[in-house]
Amino acid sequence: MCNGCRKNFSETTGKFWFALKKKDKINKYLYCLLSGYSIRKSAKETGISIQTSFDWRHKLLTSFSSVSVSEFEGIVESDDLFFPISEKGNRTLERKPKKRGEKASKAGISNEKVAVIATCDRSGNKDFEVVTTGRISKKDLDKVYQGKLDKATVLCSDSHRSYGAFAKSSTIIHKKFNASKGQKTVDKIYHVQNVNNMDMRLRKFMESFNGVATKYLQNYLNWFLVLEKIKNKTNKIIGYGSPAKATTALNFFGISDEIDCIVEDNKLKQGKFLPGMNIPILSKSQVKKKPDYAIVLAWNFIDEIKKNNGDLAKEFISIKDLEI
Repeated sequence: MCNGCRKNFSETTGKFWFALKKKDKINKYLYCLLSGYSIRKSAKETGISIQTSFDWRHKLLTSFSSVSVSEFEGIVESDDLFFPISEKGNRTLERKPKKRGEKASKAGISNEKVAVIATCDRSGNKDFEVVTTGRISKKDLDKVYQGKLDKATVLCSDSHRSYGAFAKSSTIIHKKFNASKGQKTVDKIYHVQNVNNMDMRLRKFMESFNGVATKYLQNYLNWFLVLEKIKNKTNKIIGYGSPAKATTALNFFGISDEIDCIVEDNKLKQGKFLPGMNIPILSKSQVKKKPDYAIVLAWNFIDEIKKNNGDLAKEFISIKDLEI
């Protein structure tokens, strides 16, 4: 008991399982959640009601808030992306109801959309944070990055003035890119392709939910980040070689999302990205952590590649040997 407020507390107070019934089913439900099952399917698999499945999902997602990154380092990439404001589930709307998935009445960025700031660095730290409605400002960036960029050396972003003003006040080197003018990289190492790729994976993840209420959006962003961390702890896979047939092969086998990067000997291709997939093309020296597998995309040279790069990966696999 707290002597100040005279309220009772226990070791489970504030935990997601506090006052939870059917605790024996929570592990099964967590498996369903991490597998991306719908609320209805999770309820069926776990043997609970749909309402309980909904409540458990949001209790668990709220507990994922600890996944937020406290500090970024080195080269940091930042981007803003937008989601339509949704009042899904609200029974006291002050406007005319919209059909699920209906587009905003105003084109482009407006107060009908909520802004999310996406951030990542080259060490694998990632974060998404809901900040405001409409276009972001320097104040939003100040709030999001307060104390998080002390170890950062360079900030890469688009050319919006809010980033320029923030970088100037933070005395951090700012590399800006104008995608509309075809500008993608500077000095081969500064770009925003990692954060753009992260944005793309997030949007693909969000598509399956047919609209998320804005009040729950941060929970779903945290859910995605947890899944990304789990993915990063599993087998690391790279590709070797970037012939013209590489894109076709990766699409055919459906493994493009699992490939972290492509190693290429041709210096003219290094520092660029595999067309249509945003998979970075690197030199061997840029691969810092030894991957578990190297998928050889230039399969007609696999014997030569294995002979000359035996220490690059634990195992080499020709993409021709994969099974669907």
